[in-house]
Amino acid sequence: MGSKHSFYLDPGSIKTAPPLAAYRDFGKGKIFAVSANSMHVFDNCYAAGWPGVFEHYGDGKTPSDGHKLLFNAIRYVGNNARKNPAVGNYKEKNLNLTLTFPAKSSPGAAAIPALPSGEWKGLIGIRTRLSGGKGSVADFVREAKKHNIRFLVFTELFENMDAAKFAQLKKECAAVSNADFYACPGLEFPDGNGLRWVVWGERVPFPQQSVLSADGKRVHRWGVYISACGRAPNGPLDFNALRKIADPANLWWYSHIPAVVRRDGKTLFASARDFDFGLADLRGIGVYAFCGISDPGKIGKEHIFNIIPGGKVQTKTWLNTKNIDNCHLGYPSSGPRITAWGAANAFNQFLHNRTAGTQRIRSKIAVSSDDGIRDIAIYAAPGRLLRRFDVGGKKSFSTEFELVHDRRMDVYAVVTDIKGKKAFSPSWKATMFFYDIGRCTDNLNLLGYSTMHGHPDRHDYPASMREFEARSNPRQAVLVGIDTSAEDDGSFYPYASLVVNCRTTEGIQFWGNHALDNFSAHPVRFNFTGSGVSKVSSNSTYRVSTRNRHIGKQRKSYSEASIFPNTGKQPLFNIKLESYLLRSRIMPHVSLTAYWLAADDYQGGAMIHNITLTAQKDVVLKGDIPLEMLTCHIKASEHFNQKQGYGTRIIADTVSGIVDQAPSKLRGILKDCGFLTVTSKKSPRKMIIVAGGSKLPIRFTVQENGMVMLGLGTAGMKIAKGTEIKFNCAVLSATANFTSADQLQALAKIYRVSSGNGLHVLQASGGAVKFTADAEPFAICDTAFAIKNVEDNGSACYYEFNGTRRFIPSPVESNTLYFQTDTRKKCEVWAGNLFLCDKKEIRITPVLYGLAKGQKPFIEIHNPTDKKLFCQVTVPVDAPEFGGMKIQAEIPAGSSVFKEFK
Repeated sequence: MGSKHSFYLDPGSIKTAPPLAAYRDFGKGKIFAVSANSMHVFDNCYAAGWPGVFEHYGDGKTPSDGHKLLFNAIRYVGNNARKNPAVGNYKEKNLNLTLTFPAKSSPGAAAIPALPSGEWKGLIGIRTRLSGGKGSVADFVREAKKHNIRFLVFTELFENMDAAKFAQLKKECAAVSNADFYACPGLEFPDGNGLRWVVWGERVPFPQQSVLSADGKRVHRWGVYISACGRAPNGPLDFNALRKIADPANLWWYSHIPAVVRRDGKTLFASARDFDFGLADLRGIGVYAFCGISDPGKIGKEHIFNIIPGGKVQTKTWLNTKNIDNCHLGYPSSGPRITAWGAANAFNQFLHNRTAGTQRIRSKIAVSSDDGIRDIAIYAAPGRLLRRFDVGGKKSFSTEFELVHDRRMDVYAVVTDIKGKKAFSPSWKATMFFYDIGRCTDNLNLLGYSTMHGHPDRHDYPASMREFEARSNPRQAVLVGIDTSAEDDGSFYPYASLVVNCRTTEGIQFWGNHALDNFSAHPVRFNFTGSGVSKVSSNSTYRVSTRNRHIGKQRKSYSEASIFPNTGKQPLFNIKLESYLLRSRIMPHVSLTAYWLAADDYQGGAMIHNITLTAQKDVVLKGDIPLEMLTCHIKASEHFNQKQGYGTRIIADTVSGIVDQAPSKLRGILKDCGFLTVTSKKSPRKMIIVAGGSKLPIRFTVQENGMVMLGLGTAGMKIAKGTEIKFNCAVLSATANFTSADQLQALAKIYRVSSGNGLHVLQASGGAVKFTADAEPFAICDTAFAIKNVEDNGSACYYEFNGTRRFIPSPVESNTLYFQTDTRKKCEVWAGNLFLCDKKEIRITPVLYGLAKGQKPFIEIHNPTDKKLFCQVTVPVDAPEFGGMKIQAEIPAGSSVFKEFK
């Protein structure tokens, strides 16, 4: 007997055979029940951690007949229904729904969420005599109450504890907790790499031997233990030590990051850097202070506390609930208090181009300090300064400021008082829900409505794994979350994956897979997530070892072990990746209720990859495809093989001309910006690869089952150290019937992979550009544009003259504006900075829509510097609606002025 994690819990036993299943008559039919964890039956049954235990594997010695039991039960309970001619004749009726959208929304009239009244302050990181400190739980609590401290979190040292002592800690914490005070048990422990962690909460168990290293001194199976803790609040104590071992982007499970760490009265560090990194890595992250106190007498000398607005309910919630759900409820402070912090319309639930006003975010912060506040800095991770308010020593300060939904933003504030004491706010997320890239609630896998799929724990790189956009019905789109595997539902889903494998006479550099234990490391960075284009990148210069996931000779799931340590540099090639995910034309807000409408305009998805290999030594290439770049998987099973009408035709645009044949074994060389696809008679779904931008031959192979491999180079070719090899590809997941070479060629021309980054690149002059985009009727997604020479000053946007006829804010990176617009018909677009300022430090937020009744459009002009600035703000003359407008303003240091439009 066991559970989902039976390898963590010791098996039990009973003397008689247990009942495994039950059935009885129920109404006109029968009902059957069997106890089996869905993880073993339906969800992930053949993953390494769950190897078909119920279905067939059993205990590894005696096989199980679970599959037979289930199928026989289904036949048995269905007997009566099969005999009833009235059963099975249901026909779905077309509801004839029509979609309506509000013409506008009014964040300007909405209330900004308020914080709960009152607060509890407390300390995290107390160690009693149970693990080598001084005093009991009661001694610490007695001292804490003298200083108006309302909660303590005891993180006893694992090295000095055992299960009995930990049970005693829980008992003592429960004994002192009441309506006015809360004591929370926890543990500080080293993982398999020696990194130190803390975990706390009433459900936290003491680690059993099955998750420990062989010597019992470390928590080796880190993911298993944290899962057994109910994924309670936890986090690393020292990111600096972590960075010496591995990249924290590939770390999993954790949910809290300290902004301040102290030991025995000494501050080891105080910085929002690690918190900022966790937010930029798209994690649901809480921020806290660790005090490291082991003597009750030092309680009164501590000056950095964790503050929870509200009372005991909020405190217990923050200290006990599953990571990302409530990690924003508390914050650390050595003096300043945050009395208001939030925004109206931060969570945008409308499609970007349907409802005016939805991209306005009204934000507010209020702070106080007995010593007086010096300034407030407001950031969007990673470290992008949005505002800096110079408070000038006031003991209380409150202000509103304006932001827009031009990209996902994880926003936090650092408040500093006159004496240099700081408060680090929790974050709130500004997101356009239907375009978000995020993580699941264990902070492990990538997911979200964006349909980007990736597993950072496996060091894989997000690619066009689009099975989630078309479940069992090819016209359905995003009917379930990304945290579900489509292969379980019996649907046909060709997909492509990046797998950069390099073969040379000097050795082989593999990307990595489940059968190997030496991986190409891919520290993914999420540059920006927009309502159109989103960008991710990685620069792989080293490798990691995954051997610490082994239990004896068995490889376990990657996320069970500690983070995989770096093992050294890439032996042959460094790999730089830049990828652009494009918005598809689905309407996800109705996909769960009316998929035929959600996918009515849907033709597929697109992701563009730019790959740069840099040779680390002189090498000579070898093999059929020496530098393999990606594989395209055409599912070949008993249900989806050629006999059933799948993978029946290959079409490729090669240097020798168009190839159009059945997919027997085939090799060839694509022309620059040529395409390659395998089609199926029984399904319009296909992966279409458009490749270019390389000086090396672009080689491909197709196997009889439809598996495609694509890469570069010729055997015998010499590559000198330092040589950069570039390769671009557009990976298109198409549901539309592109059945001819002419159609596919027209589609391939849309993606500029032979030069540049695969997007349509234009140059702005004077901060903006007005252009006419030619019609591209074969475009799967709205066309993506990159407009260079645009400032990231807060006012970047685009305007469709024959589309929305509104200014739509969009992200800027490295002075390039990214957006998508519908080009199925010829269209005219203006794009760039709606406002320019002669002082580059100034940030400008236009508020054109989402206004309260009677309110005029206005701009917020913000000066984050420590000097007063006189500035002139102008609108490019060819800009729609406001072209040529000029505004002069005097902006005090660390302040904003608001100017209404005339």
